[in-house]
Amino acid sequence: MVEQLDPYSTWGTWALERFEPEIQNWRTTEHPPADVFARVDQWWPRLEHPSERAAAFLAERVNDEESASDETDIWGLWVPNSYIYDARHGVQRVQCFFRLHELVGKQPRVVCEAFHTATWRSQTDADLADGMG
Repeated sequence: MVEQLDPYSTWGTWALERFEPEIQNWRTTEHPPADVFARVDQWWPRLEHPSERAAAFLAERVNDEESASDETDIWGLWVPNSYIYDARHGVQRVQCFFRLHELVGKQPRVVCEAFHTATWRSQTDADLADGMG
């Protein structure tokens, strides 16, 4: 029997898994500013609500309908208000990557894969956007 997606999992709250260790891993490896870390740490629990993930983008397709694997696609989100200004790299923001599990008969859950700081706008783009370039 093939497991079916639960169409009713779009309502209510989802369980969140692996966010605590992944955000701590991001903190120790990428050393974000304390205020940015605090905002990201305050933000991620909101992902239990499907509406908070509406802007997610497909980061990596892992599974297709014919696959027997229980792995799911990896989704990403730019964390709101997570801007880091860097003179060399431009404007950076924090990304959160996660998988969604929503099968009938099981509690729907969001499993964190990683947090990562990425360039959102290069220094040249940032200069052009603010009229300085």
